[in-house]
Amino acid sequence: MKGKGTICIAGKNSIAVAGLYFIYEQFRENYNIVVLPDDKDSGLDEWQPSLKKHATLLGLNLVSLSDVYEVEDLCFISLEYFKLIKPEKFKDARLYNIHFSLLPAYKGMYTSAHPILNGEKRSGCTIHHIDEGIDTGSIITQISFPMKKDIYCKELYEKYLLNGQKLVEKTIGNIIEDNYDAIPQSSEGHSYYSKNSINYSDLKIKFDSSTTSDVVRQINAFTFRDFQLPFIEGHHVFGVSETDLVSSQSPGSITYEDDYTIHLSTEERDVIVEKDTFDQFLEAVESENVLNIKRLAKQNPRLLKESNNQGWSGLIIAAYNGLESSLATLIECGADINKTNPKGTTPLMYATEHAINSGNTNGMEMLLEQGANPRVKDILRRDIYSYLDKQKPFFSMIQKILSRAD
Repeated sequence: MKGKGTICIAGKNSIAVAGLYFIYEQFRENYNIVVLPDDKDSGLDEWQPSLKKHATLLGLNLVSLSDVYEVEDLCFISLEYFKLIKPEKFKDARLYNIHFSLLPAYKGMYTSAHPILNGEKRSGCTIHHIDEGIDTGSIITQISFPMKKDIYCKELYEKYLLNGQKLVEKTIGNIIEDNYDAIPQSSEGHSYYSKNSINYSDLKIKFDSSTTSDVVRQINAFTFRDFQLPFIEGHHVFGVSETDLVSSQSPGSITYEDDYTIHLSTEERDVIVEKDTFDQFLEAVESENVLNIKRLAKQNPRLLKESNNQGWSGLIIAAYNGLESSLATLIECGADINKTNPKGTTPLMYATEHAINSGNTNGMEMLLEQGANPRVKDILRRDIYSYLDKQKPFFSMIQKILSRAD
């Protein structure tokens, strides 16, 4: 292994924090590791973890961009870093970036929206050299995944995070050791989108001169609860589907409305948009109102995988609070028991924390019986066993339950 250069991890969100812990675990003995967080990083975990906070917990130095310009033998790794990097300002550096698209397509901004707007069937992540252009450097490696027809913006972004973390863990060691091949980007399939390509301050769904599929893709492309939901006819909406009905009314007209849906005409077939009922859904989970959970989940299955601005889904809320009726109902309705939040934590981890604090293991056992995986690691590279405390009164009981399922 090479030594003892400097690795600078620049970025934000869970992809940067996951990369930080992986690199720290693998390379701290042979490299000096420093961290360059986003200017807006408060140092507190929100719906995504804070790079500044976790760098501080590891005792690593926080640096500015100007600090690293003069560093010799520098490996600079951008993981969702927010500023444009200018290679000519660095004294002695190898510069790398992860970009959320399959380059050369979708350089630039809003890669969780434009592929949906354009009806793409696949997307992925790319690790590439940073050069003078915007996302134009030679490609080192990529990972690809399919996009469902009804995928929405937040869902696509979560796929980028998950697959990007896999790509970093698979590749970053060779990159740091300068042991890899890179190929120039092809001129074919090139596309670029600027910051002005979408005006998020004035989002409007265009019904005129749009096909039914175009309308559906617009609604899905702008559905990201932590930033915005489409606003149609006085309601935030969360979900859309096509129908076979053809209305004679002008595009964008309401053809039918009830408590949960709005039916709208387009240039072709009508669409049904789902009024956002996520708050009601979480209230039903918290109050263990089984009938409402079933009713709302049946009306809009997307609710089962959605999370609030703290990264908590209905299933995580039920698991953490020991709400057994809600937990059983959500599982029955089809909630994904192994779906992680942006911090990489699973419902089973939260159910285990509840068991540690209360001695009630019913939620844990329910999830394990349904196939929950106790060996999933969060972005701190810890699984459930890492959090068990031998000093806690229920340690032995919980360990036995986990060992039977493992």
